[in-house]
Amino acid sequence: MRDDGQPMTAAFSNVIVLLPLVYLVLSIAAILSRKNSLLKSLASHGKTRQMSSWSLVDFEVPKQFFTHFYIVGQCSAIGIFYLAGEVPFLSTSQWLLFIHLCRRTYECWYVHRFLSQSKMHFLGYLLGIGHYTILPLVFVGRTSQSVPLTIHALCCAVNLWLQYEQYMHHKILAALRPFDHQQHSEAYRIPPRHRWFQWSLSPHYLAEILLYASWAVMLSFQPARPLDWSWSGAFSAPLMRRIDLFARQRQWFLFFWVMTNLSVSALNNRDWYSKKRPELSR
Repeated sequence: MRDDGQPMTAAFSNVIVLLPLVYLVLSIAAILSRKNSLLKSLASHGKTRQMSSWSLVDFEVPKQFFTHFYIVGQCSAIGIFYLAGEVPFLSTSQWLLFIHLCRRTYECWYVHRFLSQSKMHFLGYLLGIGHYTILPLVFVGRTSQSVPLTIHALCCAVNLWLQYEQYMHHKILAALRPFDHQQHSEAYRIPPRHRWFQWSLSPHYLAEILLYASWAVMLSFQPARPLDWSWSGAFSAPLMRRIDLFARQRQWFLFFWVMTNLSVSALNNRDWYSKKRPELSR
């Protein structure tokens, strides 16, 4: 990983500076989707898929296209890390990101059982592609300032443990699907009270939220390299300092977006399960 203290290039800086705003807007949209039928239709997928009266929402793609998200994420990470001059000396957080993307690709291929009727909206698909395209920008441009070994080891161990837990809960969920992918989704069963299902109806979402929290903590101990502000002459110095502060803390805006998005998905799951088993609503 580069540690020369040189500013990020203008091309990277111009994109990175927008990340906090992008994640904040997406977070607000995710929260509003609980009440807005159009946003809810765009965000829903699989068994919780809800159609809208808007004709635009009729454009759907198979949910198994989720695989594309993680393949795009891997390609984007390789390209961004290479252009930023950080290959092959990647940080631990960057390697953990690669592990996550490769694991999710494996799960989509060999663990998940996508029903033929399982769909998602095309705009939701594009949002997923966009998310994983810009995701590596949160991990790029970090100095290798000394991190306390205990904190580094703890964050790394927690991250890997959460990835393992998410994998195990995906296996439990996959076992609830029929082997015949042509069967209707009504064959889907209520998860047993194993592992985190004792406390949560969507532990796979909970594990991913905590996973991004662990990345946010790790990146907070790796100060971001300065951005190139050569284009900022028309803006006041106090404004640029605030923008720079937000850009340096972009990992927390990413975490807030993931937390709100997956929390809304978990609430939609709860609503679906409650229709199958009313006692689960509590």
